[in-house]
Amino acid sequence: MSTVDPKTHQSLNELRGHAKAWRRAKADELFRLIVLGSDHATLTLISHDLSEILGEFEKTRKRDLGYLLQQALQRGPRHAPAQNISFNPTPAASAFEVYEMRMDDLADKHIFQWATFYKDNCAFIFKDVVSQLPTMHDYTDVEERIQLIFSNHSHDIFSRGYSRVLERGLAHEIGLAKSLRGLQQFLHVIVGLLRDQREGAPSRAQAAMYWDIASAMITGVLLGYRRVVVDELVGREVLNDYLTAWLPMLGFCRGRHAVMLADPGESALIGSEAAVFSLLLGVDRWTSQAATPPVMPKYSRVIIGLSRLDVTYSVGVDRVSQDVGATAFFAGPLLHKSDLENAVALGLTIVAELTKSTREWVDTSCTHEVVDSSDAQGQITNFSTLAETVAAALTMRSAPVTSQSLSGRLPRNYASDFPLDDPLFREGQFEVERHSVNRIIQGLQRGIGAYVWCSVRRSGKTTSAEAVAGAAGDRMVIVQSMDHRPNSPEVNLLSSRVRMAFEAGNAIPETFFSELVKDCVVATTQANAPRRNLVLIIDEYESLFETIDTYTRRDPDLKALVSLPLISQMLGFSMKNTLLFMGQRPDAHMILLSQNQLSPNVRQYAFPLFEHQPGAPSEFATLVSRVLSENLRVNDAFIEAVYQETKGHPYLTVNVLVDFCDWLMESTTFELGVELSAKYFHDFSRERLDIAALRNSPHYRLFHKMLAEFSSETSREQEPWLYAVTSILREIVKRHPKRMNCSLAAFDQLAKPYEDLARTPARQLLSSAAMANFLHETNGAVYAGIPLMARLAASATTRSLT
Repeated sequence: MSTVDPKTHQSLNELRGHAKAWRRAKADELFRLIVLGSDHATLTLISHDLSEILGEFEKTRKRDLGYLLQQALQRGPRHAPAQNISFNPTPAASAFEVYEMRMDDLADKHIFQWATFYKDNCAFIFKDVVSQLPTMHDYTDVEERIQLIFSNHSHDIFSRGYSRVLERGLAHEIGLAKSLRGLQQFLHVIVGLLRDQREGAPSRAQAAMYWDIASAMITGVLLGYRRVVVDELVGREVLNDYLTAWLPMLGFCRGRHAVMLADPGESALIGSEAAVFSLLLGVDRWTSQAATPPVMPKYSRVIIGLSRLDVTYSVGVDRVSQDVGATAFFAGPLLHKSDLENAVALGLTIVAELTKSTREWVDTSCTHEVVDSSDAQGQITNFSTLAETVAAALTMRSAPVTSQSLSGRLPRNYASDFPLDDPLFREGQFEVERHSVNRIIQGLQRGIGAYVWCSVRRSGKTTSAEAVAGAAGDRMVIVQSMDHRPNSPEVNLLSSRVRMAFEAGNAIPETFFSELVKDCVVATTQANAPRRNLVLIIDEYESLFETIDTYTRRDPDLKALVSLPLISQMLGFSMKNTLLFMGQRPDAHMILLSQNQLSPNVRQYAFPLFEHQPGAPSEFATLVSRVLSENLRVNDAFIEAVYQETKGHPYLTVNVLVDFCDWLMESTTFELGVELSAKYFHDFSRERLDIAALRNSPHYRLFHKMLAEFSSETSREQEPWLYAVTSILREIVKRHPKRMNCSLAAFDQLAKPYEDLARTPARQLLSSAAMANFLHETNGAVYAGIPLMARLAASATTRSLT
């Protein structure tokens, strides 16, 4: 079994860009390079992507390149006898056998490798079965067989995963956290496939097929997990106890599939069935009506604290889509009318089990958006009646869907929907695949050593690292965090064990760190043995060395008993594997330097922000489209203008697009459906992004406070590198507010007062700051690494700290 490497993914994106831009010669050349340069297993995985791209070519090239692809697939694996394989869809029965074999191979050889093998092979099955559906007579049978394949696979891998934790002697809490995290990641893989196809579905029928198959896959995974029973882990009980961990993914399911989770005696939502399943069945009725335009699920999230499942559906109209929202209050009767008022104000169709008081509020307010699920009395047979009422409410809500009704000024701030502070929601439905990070990790694993990977806060380091965690080929990436995560004890294993060792006050054994790493492998992956080259990423690594330093200062005896042995063992690990410290400061590991053998061997590595190539599909272009969604159309020049302001920093990109949408809502020149060009962003920048305007802007509070803190006396004493770099950045902007750069000679003069403080010569300070994205040096000049952040640094004042 194979997976698609980052280079091939990047080549596919470039090919799409060339084909859509009618750069036919370049597209033709790259298509041939991909087909002829890929091994057969990889070519099979990407064959549906290549076939889709062929649709962009003119007739002659489409025929020639299609024949080339067909011949390459027919030849079979290299060095193997030629096989008589037809490029036409295989018969349904043999196709299902192939899908089962792929899933069995994943379970046996690539278990829990979500970001690589699972993503690529599930994508192949997803696209392959959708491509064959038009030739099949019974769609229901196809959905049932896909659901069964994924159910059996889910039951198998999650049973094995928990058993492996028990074999290592780790606590139930670690096994439970690992199991729930694996369930989320599996579901995220499938939701990501549906998300990527949402915009590309050419017709209502094809959109429905994508949704049907994704729904069968998701419910299959959940049905299989429900059957897991291993020691203390009982799948049905876990699903009921941790609804918020998986319920958002149910919003992407068809009601007819989801309702299987409500089987009497086996329900995964005890006490919540009526509202949730009546809503999803009602959506089925609504989308099946002939008058309803193409509909696809767009977002689904649980509002923490309200026991409310919100699902947003995208209803397509010409070049603009309308969002239609629905919500189900679960976990029992709805007691507070304020919760209803808030949901009604959001324009949602609501399903809830009402009490006498909330029923009276609905009656007196004359609202038609609320459906009372209490009449169902938890009986599946009664859900259909409620579903008809839900469908009628959704039809009324979506009735004004016409091109004319969707014209006019921007009705709300679409960018504000992006979940900056909800990582679970963001990971599952807004994730951007970071091929640039994957390439670096692949490069690091080929060698050994200790590295520090630093960047400005909120650069996407943690998200990127967790996305590449797990085993792939000859490498295994293990992520541990020094940031306390009470719901993820498996990623805090290193942190807790190190603190326990210091608290115990005894000499640590020579195998302390190596055994700890083995436990981290079992706690976060399903590797049978850590025989692969390991890449251990320690996130928020500054806290690790602060912990070592603090305990050593408190009790000097710990220096010989724990601190230095631990540092030396980390060095020993890096001589056979890759140790990657991840944080914001490149110098945090420099403690106990008279005997610290690790620090002289640590090398700084540049962390990539979101990559961008003008006029081509890129990580940054994908991020912008995730933030603005389908509701706003942008051209390449607009994306380039935003990139020049944020340089691919994800958090600041979201901030600036939220600010931009606020500005756009006030604009008298913009109407929905109009393509946003660079001129719009440049007009916005002149009004909103100069230093004076930023000083009072409400959209950048985190960076205002953070940069003010970096410039404070406290930072000067405790984090001198950050203080020095931020102070130099502020000086560059204050002296040259328009161009925000200076010569190397001028930089040397600016940096000289900070050399002693940072214990770093000016040019080394520049190099480390550039790799951390604070500064950028080219052609003998020093520039602000992120122009928007530089202006924020100049506008931040000590008053921001209060």
